[in-house]
Amino acid sequence: MEDSELFGFAALWAKNEKLGLLRYTILTAAADPAIEHPHHRMPIIFNREVWDGWLDVDGVDASDAQALLSHDRGADLVSYRGGWAVNSSRAEGPELIEPV
Repeated sequence: MEDSELFGFAALWAKNEKLGLLRYTILTAAADPAIEHPHHRMPIIFNREVWDGWLDVDGVDASDAQALLSHDRGADLVSYRGGWAVNSSRAEGPELIEPV
């Protein structure tokens, strides 16, 4: 994946009209083996090309949604280890991360 390539996470939202609350959730799946070392789950990741299909609430049935959810991007990800300095709002610079 190129650094400039945008991606999105599969998410759902619901509005409670009575309370006026919006609730959101990020959908997860088993982590790709290439990045499962920090955690066994990961967000479901969508390319830009898949966004319209996911957001089309009127034109997507259950089988279409399932196909979109199976779209795997985990193998394209690169892991970076964050240094302890990332906990400080004053810290900045590329030395804060190093490829794993």
